[in-house]
Amino acid sequence: MSRLIPYLNPENKEQASANWRKVEAILGITLPCITDRDYLVRLNIDQNVAPDSLRLETKLKTQSAWKVRQAWPLVVFKHIQADYVLTGNESVIIVDNAGGTALITLPAAANASSSRYTVIQKSALVTVTLAAAAGETVNGGATVALPNTAFIGRDVVCDGVEWYAF
Repeated sequence: MSRLIPYLNPENKEQASANWRKVEAILGITLPCITDRDYLVRLNIDQNVAPDSLRLETKLKTQSAWKVRQAWPLVVFKHIQADYVLTGNESVIIVDNAGGTALITLPAAANASSSRYTVIQKSALVTVTLAAAAGETVNGGATVALPNTAFIGRDVVCDGVEWYAF
């Protein structure tokens, strides 16, 4: 999904600068200011990369290719209360069930290179276990359990071969 932002490049360079400052304030970041009226600017949600990312793209009006100026990953929360298989569309998984167990199965490492997840356990009464896909490992084993402590979390990253929880 892309949105052109024509008001970022009006004829008046002072107005263009003011509009850029507004976008920076909304996003909470510093953007490259493009005040040349021959440029088009758009914000693009890239759903082909996990996790999705918000990209600031520009191009000259005479060119067809867009250039990525800056990209930010989008945080997608998923609340679960039972076993769950990660799909790659989430980035923060919050285990809400107040008792019992939750087995969170990680995607195949070969399809998840550079992926990162954060798993948060809300209750000390739940047992949360992270499981690698069949035949793969997380921290050298098939599973990793979170400590039974309320509001504890683990980050999980993948190098394309195996998973690491820390």
